[in-house]
Amino acid sequence: MTPSPTLSAEEVRSLCGGYVQPSKQLKMLHELGYWRAWRSRLTGKVILERAHAEAVGRGQDAKMQAPALRPAPKLRAA
Repeated sequence: MTPSPTLSAEEVRSLCGGYVQPSKQLKMLHELGYWRAWRSRLTGKVILERAHAEAVGRGQDAKMQAPALRPAPKLRAA
């Protein structure tokens, strides 16, 4: 059987040291280098791609930073 492309809630909880609250889970994951973890707008649960989690676990993706957002344009006063 092929594993799910995302980690289950139990797998996320185990990575986060047992935290159950999604905001604390997300903060912990980001601190551990899982910068691609995010919260679902529909359910509020933490989503973490299995491929990214495995890469960070191997030490291949831990040093990367989250992509920077474009700076807001500077508007002229009218």
